[in-house]
Amino acid sequence: MGGPLTAAGGRGDGGAKAVEPLRPPPPPDPKTMARWYQLEALERAVRGNTLAFLETGSGKTLIAVMLLRAYAHRVRRPDSRRFAVFLVPTVVLVGQQARVVEQHTDLVVKQFCGEMGVDFWDAATWRSQLEDGEVLVMTPQILLDNLRHSFFRLQDIALLIFDECHHARGNTPYACIFKEFYHPQLNSSASDPLPRIFGMSASLIYSKDLNQHNYSKQISEIENLMNSKCFLLFSYMLLADKLLTVLHEVEWGDVEAHTNAKKFLASGQIMREESLRLGSISCQPLENTLCEDTYYRVESTPAFDIDKASGTCTLHLPKSSPVQTVNVEGEGSILKETVCLKACQELHAIGALTDSLLPELDVPCDEEPDIGGQDNASVTMKYVGIIHLNQEQVIIARRFQTTILSFLIGDDHLEAWSYFDF
Repeated sequence: MGGPLTAAGGRGDGGAKAVEPLRPPPPPDPKTMARWYQLEALERAVRGNTLAFLETGSGKTLIAVMLLRAYAHRVRRPDSRRFAVFLVPTVVLVGQQARVVEQHTDLVVKQFCGEMGVDFWDAATWRSQLEDGEVLVMTPQILLDNLRHSFFRLQDIALLIFDECHHARGNTPYACIFKEFYHPQLNSSASDPLPRIFGMSASLIYSKDLNQHNYSKQISEIENLMNSKCFLLFSYMLLADKLLTVLHEVEWGDVEAHTNAKKFLASGQIMREESLRLGSISCQPLENTLCEDTYYRVESTPAFDIDKASGTCTLHLPKSSPVQTVNVEGEGSILKETVCLKACQELHAIGALTDSLLPELDVPCDEEPDIGGQDNASVTMKYVGIIHLNQEQVIIARRFQTTILSFLIGDDHLEAWSYFDF
């Protein structure tokens, strides 16, 4: 009697090839359970940057999941080195949204929060995390810090999702991502790709009244900041529930509830009208943002340009450096070390680096120090070159430094000078 049947249908003979384990079936397509307005929002998000403002319970996260599935071919390993980032405002939501994405997609999902010690990770650690990560769920401050340290680059992100995107105001992490990185790259001449933006929230407007101008201003501000257009729709099911509640409360004479419900419906109508009116207006460039201010960011320089064929290497230093480029020729295996050594020598020669290879800093002093009631003294330092000292001279120089320090901070100057014997 023959051997047992394998998964491929052949006999389990010694000559049969091993059969690879069957992959688990893909998760069901969430489109099959999506409502018409969710599919419409997905279509808008696929076409361009979109901010979906739908009331609580209308299924905003399902739209984000369907968008991730639509972008799966752009982030799937190993064909792509880009990835998607899902930002949430709280640590609790990190795990919650990561589980939703894992449940409805076959993408590799990784989650990050401050409790994991990510603040102390270096570039190598982040690179190892991104080797197989296709969707990264994290809080916005983590992404902002990584962009500032150049661990992440916007061109590496194919899709950037903002949960509760109404937090993109002022100088919050959501807003700083756009002000410090997205808009400078958008307004630059570089051809690097920008991520697709998708934001979602249930509360668009901060307003206690029904001022139409205020609604229009706030919608325009968040659209310009996130370089996206609003998709705003009240689902009929939830609207019907609200109306039924109003009718029931009015029947029992609850005047306050009736008034609040009327404001709710009127507010939704104004938001719909203003979002439709602004829909045909292109997003405007930002004015008076951090993009024009000085703030800390680690640039991608220094950068090495190596030509192995000719055995040359060019080191490009930051714009703040007095030496912009350094060129060397030599053995290919040590070109980087050679050009770095030459850069240090050139910076040291012009006084930009001290003998300890530290930057020479000019610290302004508003007032000259008053030394023992005598006339104020000023010292001008000028770099004249390398001085070679023998061991005895080094000892004398150290004693001299100690004496000067004691002289400056002590009250008894004569006692200080007694320690130094020429």
